[in-house]
Amino acid sequence: MKDKVLSVGQTAGTAALGAANKRFLTYATFHKVRLHDWRLGILFLALQIAIVLYIVIHPIIIQKRYLLRTVPVGNVALSLKSPQALNVNYTPPSPSNLSYCEGSLNPIINGTLLPCLYWTEELALYPVVEQSAMFITTRVNVSTKVAITNRNVTAASTFDANGTATISPNCLLNSSNCFYTKTQQSALYVAIPELFTIKIAHAWQAILFNEGELASLSNKGVFVYSDGKRVEATGAEVIGVYGKDDIIYLSTFLRAAGISFDTLVDGLVPRYDGVIILIVLSYTNTDGYRTNEYSYTYTATYVTGAQFKVVQEIYGKNYQTILEFNRHGVRLLIVQSGEIGRFDFQTLLLTLVSGLGLLAIATTLVDILGGFCWGKTMVTDEFAEEEEEGEQKEMTRFGVILRFLKWPFIRLKNKDGNFGDMILPWMPPDSTSKGSLNQDEL
Repeated sequence: MKDKVLSVGQTAGTAALGAANKRFLTYATFHKVRLHDWRLGILFLALQIAIVLYIVIHPIIIQKRYLLRTVPVGNVALSLKSPQALNVNYTPPSPSNLSYCEGSLNPIINGTLLPCLYWTEELALYPVVEQSAMFITTRVNVSTKVAITNRNVTAASTFDANGTATISPNCLLNSSNCFYTKTQQSALYVAIPELFTIKIAHAWQAILFNEGELASLSNKGVFVYSDGKRVEATGAEVIGVYGKDDIIYLSTFLRAAGISFDTLVDGLVPRYDGVIILIVLSYTNTDGYRTNEYSYTYTATYVTGAQFKVVQEIYGKNYQTILEFNRHGVRLLIVQSGEIGRFDFQTLLLTLVSGLGLLAIATTLVDILGGFCWGKTMVTDEFAEEEEEGEQKEMTRFGVILRFLKWPFIRLKNKDGNFGDMILPWMPPDSTSKGSLNQDEL
């Protein structure tokens, strides 16, 4: 082994430190090989343009992925009006002209005919106040219950000869032998519930952005069917008018859900059995490019196979009698949702960085095609390789690609037009008779 000679002033320690710096505190980079092939050039340029257009058009322009988004929360207040209360000059049709009423001249096929009563909104609405929900009665069974001291006593025995209920003495709720029994029952329909109107006042808030509005008075809105077509306002309806609360007929909610009061749906008739309508109230400011313009959309669907009823009991004096209303009708449930967005530079940066990563795929694809499809002859501006301590190190990107493809050698042509063969790093020096091509030989 040849002894190393230290220069003047150099110690073994400084020599070791210098060797360590040379070995570890370095930065490795790649030399580039420029391929003069118009087919590769056009392919690479086309891929770059396609990727840039994809990054700009799809995620940024179409998806608006420069916006930081949040789901708003809010509150909805509903109020009910009967057609008589909405218009004092309105004259309701007689029961004989209503197909579902007893004595109708044109009775319906589905459902049961019952007597009809013209209830006010106070009678039809139960309970009176709910948040983001409402129940409107369409059919009711009215029963009277009386208190008795013997569970085995029949309902008929609780009445005297004149039909007056005979109340058992001292039958109080705190008595263990006090029971209630039904004595009288009747059924009826609420007339023209289709023309009851619901006023909707709603507001939203985007907590992430600390902003919100009374949407029904400051935003534009639409009511759409399940297929996306717009529900047009009729009669006294007000839908999506700027500066006004929405007023919508009860029948419009059923129509938007694809059903009607007297249509047989999953074996049920909504007027007789009741129905649940789910209304999604969606807010957004991302339909256009002005994030200070808000809009909302109603969509309605019915809950398949579900009927709805509520039992209301009104107690008489000393709890001796109970008037029971077994109500069936339309249950409206409103769910607020949507998406509110604001420009956010960090979100835009993440979108750009994730998209620009596709450019590396284009580079790799062209590298593979250049080595695999265009054969072994490639024209270069320059070729660089380094030899250090007897180990040949190929520093081109194509060296990596061709090593993966196990390409035996490539033909390089310098600026003078002379060809030579380059032995790739994984090939032993004697694996080909062509010899190695050094940079000096170019």
